Amino acid sequence: MRFEGVQALRFVAAFLVLVTHASFYASARLDPSVGTWWFGAVGVDVFFVISGFVMMVSTPGLSRDGDGALRFGYRRVIRIAPMYWIATTVKILTVMAVPTVALHPDLSPGRVLASYFFLPTRGPTGETGVILGVGWTLVFEMLFYLLFTLGLALRLDPMLFSGGALMLVAAGSFLRPETGWPVWSYHFSFIVVYFVIGMALGRLVLSERLRPHTPRVAAGAVAATLVIALLPGGVAWENSSPLRVVAVTAFVTCVVAAEPLLRGRLPRPALFLGDASYSLYLFHPLVGPVVPVVLARAGLIDHTVATVLTIVLAVAAGAFLFRFVERPVTGRLRGLEPRVARVVLRRRQPAPAAVPADATARPDTAT
Repeated sequence: MRFEGVQALRFVAAFLVLVTHASFYASARLDPSVGTWWFGAVGVDVFFVISGFVMMVSTPGLSRDGDGALRFGYRRVIRIAPMYWIATTVKILTVMAVPTVALHPDLSPGRVLASYFFLPTRGPTGETGVILGVGWTLVFEMLFYLLFTLGLALRLDPMLFSGGALMLVAAGSFLRPETGWPVWSYHFSFIVVYFVIGMALGRLVLSERLRPHTPRVAAGAVAATLVIALLPGGVAWENSSPLRVVAVTAFVTCVVAAEPLLRGRLPRPALFLGDASYSLYLFHPLVGPVVPVVLARAGLIDHTVATVLTIVLAVAAGAFLFRFVERPVTGRLRGLEPRVARVVLRRRQPAPAAVPADATARPDTAT
């Protein structure tokens, strides 16, 4: 089932992150006195709720399918990894060619290898993550996919299994010290709660018993969104703030509940940009900083102009990359799924039991 409102919401989430980064690039390279619009970071929270929701509504019945875990895992990998690897490679080549484009370049072999496998490492200045800055979110996405796939492989309810594990991970964030924590505890973050919220919302949509209560849930979500929107931003939108969690949950719930009104009415460009949101998210940090650098060399120190031009360039680049790179690559890899499944399943099938050579000659012994 395709939820067009959620599809368009993907672009909204990516756009929020883009605006925050565009204002940061302009501030860092043109005018440090102008602050960064950090509110857009909430787009990541929205992304994670959408991810949990999509996992539930797009995989019903997989837990009862013997090959469900294999098919799910393969589809998630080809959806996330190829474009991330391409973006990481572009970042590495760019830093090698022009080291000054990166604020904290670190291309040590261990860090490069770990980044390709979505494993965080600690950089020379103490920051922890992967080479591609925005790839930190994919570190959490891959953890979520791994747990979900494991639940499917064990024939367990993937929501209960992965949700329970993620809540333990979130609880670990309260035990981790502010500084000096080991790299292996990187995943201990409260932000993984949004995956669980998204899965719960997906279960609500799918459940016949809960579906009659959807209008009440939607009404409550609208009310919560309006109330929180009237609160001071600093109160409602701090990281891990309960109000921020409620606001993000209510906002996504409103979009999901409005699907009957949105379906068939959203403009095609909005749906296309929703499809292109992943390319936009991955590559905007690679093209965005170009604008303020060019403007600085031209002597045009204007924060607003730089931010707007960065947004326009990044959206155009994201749409182009989706159309001519992401969609063809993903489509070709999706076409290989049956062949990959046959190879893997053939190796998983146990060898047939040996039959004695004289079994057919002595039927009295084959009892």
